[in-house]
Order: sequence, then C-alpha cells, then structure tokens
Amino acid sequence: MNDRSGILTPSRVATASGTPRPRSRARLRAIGVVRDAFKDVVAGLVSSIVLIANIVSFGALMFPGELAHGVPIAIWAMLIGSCIAGTWIALRTSLPPLATASILPPVPCSCC
Repeated sequence: MNDRSGILTPSRVATASGTPRPRSRARLRAIGVVRDAFKDVVAGLVSSIVLIANIVSFGALMFPGELAHGVPIAIWAMLIGSCIAGTWIALRTSLPPLATASILPPVPCSCC
C-alpha cells in the first residue's frame, strides 16, 4: 500500500505479506497484448456469425419457391466467395484496421 494514502496505485500491487511491489513493464505489456488479442477474437467471431447469417438470409431470399433446391449451392458459393474476397482484401489493403468489415451490403428494409 502507498504510505501516504493507504491506496494501491496502478503501478504497485500487494504481495502475500501485504507489502507492495512494483509491477514490471513487461508484465503490463503482456496483459495488454492478451487483452487486445481477446478483443480481436471476440470481434472476429461476432462478425463471422453476422456474415453467415447474412449469407443464409440472402440465399433464402434469392431462391424462393421452386428455386429452393438451389439454396445450398448459393450459400456455399457465397461463403467461399466471401472467404476468398475477405482474404484478398485483408492481404492487399493499405488500411489494416478497416480491412474486412462486411463484404456483402446490408439487406434493405422493405418498410423504408
């Protein structure tokens, strides 16, 4: 604990004996890297789920009624196309944080 206020500061952490010890910069950097990697993984999972839902809904909308037997092929083709386009964009872009937001446009609302 800090001698003046009794509060632990971010640069110090209490040990088992109750005495504070300074945190190392390498440990703080490692925690930051892990936190950033976790955020990236969660964002990737969420965006991939949204993309798959978008593709499935497009397949159902493009092939109604008698054309319904073509839905699996359309979904497969859009998934493969999205993977190829996403990889190409990610590798060739000059703006890495904005690389592959969404390849397909959002579905317009019929009420608007």
